[in-house]
Amino acid sequence: MRALIGLLCMIIAIVGGTYIALYWGIIQPIITIAAAIDTNTATAGLIGTEVIKFFIKEFVALAWVYFFIFIALFFKKTK
Repeated sequence: MRALIGLLCMIIAIVGGTYIALYWGIIQPIITIAAAIDTNTATAGLIGTEVIKFFIKEFVALAWVYFFIFIALFFKKTK
């Protein structure tokens, strides 16, 4: 049972981290900047804000993965 919980936590870490990193971190800022360029409202502030949000979201994705892998290893090692 503990091994199953550990495996489930690893799967959650991989799926959640990939979603956060790819969609929130890369695809969503590109869509936002493209929409701003289409409406001629793109500014350096908007692009700078999106770059800062990109780094924050990538950090959150990495923290998410480490958190769930830590939980998974805890459940696999303890008996």
